[in-house]
Amino acid sequence: MLDVISVTWGHTYELMMHVACWRLQTSDDWRLHVVHDGPNPELRRECMQRGLIDGRQTFFHETHERHNDHGHSLRAWALRELVTGDHVLLTNVDNYYVPVCVEQIEKRTEEFIWWDLIHNYDTPINHNESSYGLMQARLKHGCIDMGAVAVDARLARHVGFRGRTEDADWTYFEQCLSRHPTVHKINKVLTVHN
Repeated sequence: MLDVISVTWGHTYELMMHVACWRLQTSDDWRLHVVHDGPNPELRRECMQRGLIDGRQTFFHETHERHNDHGHSLRAWALRELVTGDHVLLTNVDNYYVPVCVEQIEKRTEEFIWWDLIHNYDTPINHNESSYGLMQARLKHGCIDMGAVAVDARLARHVGFRGRTEDADWTYFEQCLSRHPTVHKINKVLTVHN
């Protein structure tokens, strides 16, 4: 089972697209936990009315107060409180996932799995040295994104999510990798980062 932790603040249409990405997976071996930064009962109601949140495979959580730290406090809480599957993927609600993402992850038994992505940042790391280019992910600071990695749930919970800076995803990866997990790169683009 893949636990997907998707943080958000104020997204509505992005949330609809994100849930659709998971519902279109070729494997049903996933659970999606949307975690909103601060209270948003209106969005919760709208998600329920639209059938986006079913309480079986898709869940909506909201914090009592807004942390405004790139969703990192939400990730830390979710790792402690929500993750019970085999692997965990930490992401944002505005990212897209291809329909075979879960299927590709569940083929692997390694503890740290990563893949390539299309990245919206205007960066020389992308193949086009611009926005929405192919980022051939590498295990190096600035060369990989939070939403393009699945980590063994026990390892992720043990390490936790301690960083609060913009690049805290790399801190999390470094802490996971320092435990010498088994690793594998899936040679496919599975994510579009927005």
